[in-house]
Amino acid sequence: MRSPRLVLAVALSAFFGATSCTDNLAPEPCSGDVSLQSTDAITPEFDWMPSCALSHLAVFDATGDVLWSVGAPVGTNRLSPPIRYGTVPPGAAEDFEEASLRPGFGYTVRVFRLEEQDGEIISMMAGEDHFRP
Repeated sequence: MRSPRLVLAVALSAFFGATSCTDNLAPEPCSGDVSLQSTDAITPEFDWMPSCALSHLAVFDATGDVLWSVGAPVGTNRLSPPIRYGTVPPGAAEDFEEASLRPGFGYTVRVFRLEEQDGEIISMMAGEDHFRP
């Protein structure tokens, strides 16, 4: 007779072994432009449709300076919506630390996707939105 602990250990091992190879919950990479939306809040949230994976998100002030930027691992489209300003999504890296947003000022958020063209991987803007906290 098998011990309940052994059966549980084998079941958990099989489950985690099967799920660690692929992430069935991750969205597919974006194949085109997205409809990007931002909340007008001091800590805005950025969401896009379709709900697909992108490579990079950046927030700019009116002069074009980057205030915050995050990216997926190099060479991948793995950022999933929604993303909250200043909160680095799991598996992503922060390129620019967040700067404080000022109420009443206008800001721009842009998202990018990686795409193969003529055998090269290039970054393409996939969407843009303007918001005012």
